[in-house]
Amino acid sequence: MEPFTAADRRLVDEVVNSFLLDAGVPARPTGFDWFLRVPEGWPAGLSLIDELTSQITGKWDSGTHPAALRPLFSQVLGDFYTDAAR
Repeated sequence: MEPFTAADRRLVDEVVNSFLLDAGVPARPTGFDWFLRVPEGWPAGLSLIDELTSQITGKWDSGTHPAALRPLFSQVLGDFYTDAAR
């Protein structure tokens, strides 16, 4: 195990921002902590990230260009928050 360095952070930011730019989404500014709003009533023991990842990967065709995935992400997140509000 090695510490997560500033160089590691730069590499992660570059990879994520490259994906976002390919999808037509502006790059994220660095130096911030990013959070998702957890729907009210979300079960404490259930991982929000695991649930969203499961929904996205279940619909993700391998090798799909990020621009083609943007509508999928929008649909999954939109459905997720709509369903959570019910």
